[in-house]
Amino acid sequence: MSKCWTVRDESGNLLAILDSLKDATLLLEDYPQPETYLIITEDCASAVGELRRYIYERDECKCVACGQGLTLSQMYMHERKNRGQGGVRSRENCETLCFYCNLRAAH
Repeated sequence: MSKCWTVRDESGNLLAILDSLKDATLLLEDYPQPETYLIITEDCASAVGELRRYIYERDECKCVACGQGLTLSQMYMHERKNRGQGGVRSRENCETLCFYCNLRAAH
């Protein structure tokens, strides 16, 4: 079971998933009133699943690029700015894409 650090608001809503406490702390510097957020260590697979469901529902179960309707299992959670370039798995950075639009976005 792999662990990761998550940032949650005071209601417990998942906002971001990070690989280290340092990254989570740095991310909070950009949030208003950072003292109102929680940093928690959690099972990574569960946290990613929770974020995927949120992104999928927020994007109305459709690819944001072409509008194709998708099931949750067909959905690709695309990071607009990938983690290798300093992006994070977060509500703000992720979007729902279909298989083909995800392939196009990778190039």
